[in-house]
Amino acid sequence: MSVLYALTWRLLHLLLCVQRALLAWLRLWHWRVWRAAGALLLPPDIAYRQRRPRDTGKLPSAGCACVQPQNGTYLRQRCDCSYLHRELSPQQRDRARLSKLPVHIGLVISEEQESYADVASLVLWCMALGISYVSVYDPQGIFKQNSSRLMDEVLKKQKECSKYPLEYANGAADRTDKGFRHLPVLKVLSPEDGKPNIVKAAQNFCQLVADGQKTPADLDVDVLDHLLRSNVTTFAIYSIK
Repeated sequence: MSVLYALTWRLLHLLLCVQRALLAWLRLWHWRVWRAAGALLLPPDIAYRQRRPRDTGKLPSAGCACVQPQNGTYLRQRCDCSYLHRELSPQQRDRARLSKLPVHIGLVISEEQESYADVASLVLWCMALGISYVSVYDPQGIFKQNSSRLMDEVLKKQKECSKYPLEYANGAADRTDKGFRHLPVLKVLSPEDGKPNIVKAAQNFCQLVADGQKTPADLDVDVLDHLLRSNVTTFAIYSIK
């Protein structure tokens, strides 16, 4: 009985060694095995799919802004153009996450401490992304009271960005000193732009009727929309040359 147990253990040990050798061989030649199996079992377009090229550590020749030093050797730090591309065009990565690009975006400021620089950065992000209308709503009305300061901060940020190259969400590269291609309209809103704004628009229309400039029959959607927009602080952001 003991001899049978010994033979059984040796047989199991032999099978384990064969299994380890087979796994090691498959790890070494797995891509050749799978390619041969794929050629027999899978369609040609799947079986012979091009493998991802290995990273050889060489500098890419196309689209790389790195220059070769005078001594004939490249810089020790490898130029990763894809990393530079991601760093220079964050708005392109943001655009890729969106299934649809909104025409109008609203920013609700809920912080107690107002930050003109942060709001200006968000507006510039919308400019690079291609959003046409940006509305900033402040429940405290601080940004509307100091709308000129907010506009100055936006123009300041725009001048700072003009020093660096910018790649737009549509893939076109240019320098921002030639002007942003998408110039949104910035609206600064406060609580008084809600129901009080409608009341004020109605009062303005009644005053126009009293002055004889309008008649009650002239009131329509377009006239009311014009009166509402006239009470909202609106900026058209122009490019800085």
